[in-house]
Amino acid sequence: PCAEPETLDEQPLTRVIDFLTQQKLMQEKPEELIGEKVPDITTEPFQTPAKRSARLQNLARGDEGFLLGSAYSLQRGFGLDRHPFLGELRVGYVDVTYTPPELGFEIIIGRIRVTECFVINRSDGDGTEELDPEFKAGYGLVFGQCERKAISMALIDRALQESERMDSPDYPGQDQEFILGHSDNVES
Repeated sequence: PCAEPETLDEQPLTRVIDFLTQQKLMQEKPEELIGEKVPDITTEPFQTPAKRSARLQNLARGDEGFLLGSAYSLQRGFGLDRHPFLGELRVGYVDVTYTPPELGFEIIIGRIRVTECFVINRSDGDGTEELDPEFKAGYGLVFGQCERKAISMALIDRALQESERMDSPDYPGQDQEFILGHSDNVES
């Protein structure tokens, strides 16, 4: 079991992704995602093609060994045209909050240790102003301190984002139906 962190002066750390966005090397996060209804894959039938929010939920529940093997295949030339690099890796605690209707304000009911990862790879664009060269990111967030799983999840997320632009995936690591159907122990 992990010991609770000591009380610290909690200063927000600037993310690497934010530096790249400020320098116009990455696209800003789309604002239309804020407030969007996120499907709950534990209560709603899972179908492919899936939205990114559902894919990330599935990958977070996925088996670490399967994710690691799939991510490794992507890096060995079977799925990503550019080798991604680690943009950021964090381990820390997040508060679990609840707003009781009778109180009307948020209370902290617990803390959970998580590992968060961003991987970044280069995109050359298409030579037009519509798609300029830039960096693109994959994301992983898992419970506990599990760097390998978070990095694997981020690599697979990046590959699945790329596969959205393809007619059909070339490799298993880019195939939503294969990855999402086999990564989650309960589903598989």
